[in-house]
Amino acid sequence: MKQTTRKEQPENHCLVFDPIPFFGGSKVATQEALNQCHSDDVFFTVLTVNPSCWQKEFSLNTHQIKLIHLKAPKFFSRQAMGCDFG
Repeated sequence: MKQTTRKEQPENHCLVFDPIPFFGGSKVATQEALNQCHSDDVFFTVLTVNPSCWQKEFSLNTHQIKLIHLKAPKFFSRQAMGCDFG
């Protein structure tokens, strides 16, 4: 029987979708959710339009996190309201 080590990827995988281009309440809430998980038991993949927020504000050393940069059209990222907001 094969023994597993903590360095192997855990069985639990969580996908986080983060389309918000700035650090604010949603990322704070996500950080709190990550802190509720045992860092050795869960692997996170984060799809984000702003990887630098995750690299600066989140401790990538305490959780197993893979960042994937999502490309977002600049026009939409500047909209704050109205039919172009989304």
